Amino acid sequence: MTVAQRLGRFLLAPFKPTLRVVEVQEPKEGAAEQMVLTARDQARLKGCAPALITKVDQVLTALSAVGVTMFVTEGLRSTERQQALYAQGRTAPGDRVTNCDGVVLKSNHQAHDSDGFGHAVDLAFAGADPYAEAHPWTLYGLLAEQVGLKWGGRWTSPHDRPHVELP
Repeated sequence: MTVAQRLGRFLLAPFKPTLRVVEVQEPKEGAAEQMVLTARDQARLKGCAPALITKVDQVLTALSAVGVTMFVTEGLRSTERQQALYAQGRTAPGDRVTNCDGVVLKSNHQAHDSDGFGHAVDLAFAGADPYAEAHPWTLYGLLAEQVGLKWGGRWTSPHDRPHVELP
């Protein structure tokens, strides 16, 4: 059975790139005990906006309902970490992964001056190859958008499927 077939009540149409997500459950009062976030996820979300944490948990809950497991790879970033990522593919080995240098152009992963919280998070799929093309990235992105997040998979430069952020 495919992920789309297992998704059942979350989809209006069979899984295809043009599907529409129609239901993601709102958290219930006292939902802190019901979160699917692991202790590691929660630690990696420390310093992120509470609204972002709630929305990420909604996405992970919906994915979990169909047997898909994702985890948080990174939430709040320091200026130094952002600068190191910016250096990749420029002055350091690796592919370019961001257009934000962390100083002139800050990333939404960095604490916002307005509230002191990070407004972005990266997730990956559980398993041997967490970033493989075969994973249901479109489903993840659609669920993220359904709860009001912006998905980096819609971007062209960089095309950042693991990334979601508050609008």
